[in-house]
Amino acid sequence: MKKFLSIALIFVFIISLAAEASVTLKFDSSPTQDDSGNAWKAEGKPIVSMINSKGAASLRPALQLDGKSYLQAEGGISLGGKDFTIDGWAFIDTNCGSYGRIFEFNVEPKSSKRIMLARYGSGNDLVFYADSESKTASYCVDKLFHFAYVYDDEKELVSLYVNGELKNTIKIKIPARKYDVAYIGKSSWDSDGMFVGYIYDFKVTDGQALWKDKFTPPSVQEIPEAESIMLAFDKDFTDGGGNVWKPHGSTKPSVSEINPCGAASLRPALQLNGDSYLQAEGGISLGGRDFTVDGWAFIDTNCGSYGRIFE
Repeated sequence: MKKFLSIALIFVFIISLAAEASVTLKFDSSPTQDDSGNAWKAEGKPIVSMINSKGAASLRPALQLDGKSYLQAEGGISLGGKDFTIDGWAFIDTNCGSYGRIFEFNVEPKSSKRIMLARYGSGNDLVFYADSESKTASYCVDKLFHFAYVYDDEKELVSLYVNGELKNTIKIKIPARKYDVAYIGKSSWDSDGMFVGYIYDFKVTDGQALWKDKFTPPSVQEIPEAESIMLAFDKDFTDGGGNVWKPHGSTKPSVSEINPCGAASLRPALQLNGDSYLQAEGGISLGGRDFTVDGWAFIDTNCGSYGRIFE
C-alpha cells in the first residue's frame, strides 16, 4: 500500500487593507515597499524597526527617521481635481527639526503650490498647507497620533483630522496637478528642519474623501484580514489568493472525497499518495509582520518519516 497524506488546507495571513489607494506604505518590513506599485528612493538611512530614536519600542514596526533621512517618490504624485485623502500614523520627536515634514508634495522645490503636513516651527502644534494657505492644529509632540488630510472637491475644502477629531479646515480649490517633488520626512525648503520620529500606514487615497465627520481611526488591531493564499481544495488546486501551484508526481495529486485507501473524507480534500505534492511557482513571501498558516489535515499511518504538511 502506498503511503499517503490527505489534507485540506486554507492559508491566511493578516495584512493592512483599506479603500483602494494610490500610495500604500505600511512600513512593516521595508522603508520603500509601496503596495500600490510606486517607486520610492531612500536617502540617508531610513529603517523599519520597532525601536525608535530614543531606544523605546513603538507599538508596531514603523519607518524610523533620524533627522538625516527621508523618502522621495521617484515618479512624483498626481492629486487634485477630485476628492483625496492622505492619512497615517505619526510620532513627532521633540528633536524633530523646525517645520520638519511628515510629508510635502510640491510641483517644484520652494513652490507655494503644495500640500503638506509638518511640525509647526519648533513648538507642539501641527501645521498643514494647501497651496499658500495654512492652518494649525494643537497637538503635543512625543505622542503617537493618527492624521487625516482630507480634500472634498465639491465643497472646495481641506480638513485635517487628528485622532479622528476635526482640528481645522482650509477653504480652497485644489486643481489636478503633478507634484514632482514628493517627500516623506523632508522639506523642499533648505531652511526647514528634517523630521525626527516615526511613521506607519501612510496612504494616499485618490478619488475619495474617506472621512467627512468625526471618526474612530483604524487601529492596528482593526486592520481587516486578507487572504494571501487560499487553497480550499473543494474542486481543484485553484488558489483564491491568485497564486499559481504546480502539481508534481507520477500519480498527480487530486481533489476528491475518496482517499487513497478508498475511505471517504468528510468533504472534498487534497489527496496525496506519498508520490505527489504541490509547489508554489512564485514562492511565498512572509515575515516582518504577523501571519498565520492554518488548515485541516489527516496524516495516514503510511505517511513517510517527517512527511511535510507544508514546508
